[in-house]
Amino acid sequence: MRPIYCYFLILSLALVSCVSTGTYKSLQVEKSRTDSLYTWAMQTLKASQADNARLSKEKAGLKDSANDLNVQLAAVKQNNALLHKQLDNLSAISTAQAESIRKSIDNIGAKDLYLQQLRMALSSRDSANLAVLLEVKAAMGSFPDSVIGIKVGNGVVSLTVADNLLFGDDPSNVAVTDKGKTMLVRLSRVLRDQPGISCRVESFLDSAGMAADSVGDSWEVKARRAVAVVRALQVQYNVAPERLVAAGSGETGRGTRIVLVPPAEQLSEVLEKR
Repeated sequence: MRPIYCYFLILSLALVSCVSTGTYKSLQVEKSRTDSLYTWAMQTLKASQADNARLSKEKAGLKDSANDLNVQLAAVKQNNALLHKQLDNLSAISTAQAESIRKSIDNIGAKDLYLQQLRMALSSRDSANLAVLLEVKAAMGSFPDSVIGIKVGNGVVSLTVADNLLFGDDPSNVAVTDKGKTMLVRLSRVLRDQPGISCRVESFLDSAGMAADSVGDSWEVKARRAVAVVRALQVQYNVAPERLVAAGSGETGRGTRIVLVPPAEQLSEVLEKR
């Protein structure tokens, strides 16, 4: 009987041992699942906290925007009230006052139109002067500045030509020299290329340091020199006489000034309207 009893005892212990092992494994599986749920819960909590911080920031920004809009709304309401007040004042303007205001507005419009037309006329004149200046400089490029000075001023292009180029070294000579004719040939080409411009020739009066009785002689010589230049341009180089003017300048100085005047019809028309 003892061996059989021992056998059943051993069998009972084995069964108990098997049940405890299965339970342990089940508990391990449950623990693993619980750990996973805890990890997921913590991650969800962190994400929720980040979303909450972001939403709080957006809420603060929306609150600031709402405050700005309220300020703007208050300003609009204030302006609207002011406009209503001005409208009420305007409704009280008499017929005569309204007519006066209308005329003032018309005058402002006319002034703006005049200024616009004046700017266009001046721009056209300046463009013509620029074209003339470039062509004159190209034509006279071989002459040094000390012999022919070229400049733009007061709406015209002017050349100051040394006397010894046009008339030589003799102060009483009134005939254009061969070197002077070379210069006038080039000038006539510019005048032909720019048919709208006119040419005024002025000779300076060398009165500085001269005796009173010799001023008249100097004036006569200078005037004859201006005429000689104009005649050469007209007769020898076929420049239309209506485009040429000879004059003795009352200014003191040396040389002959040749002034190229751009078309002034557009500018004159605008000034006449004033």
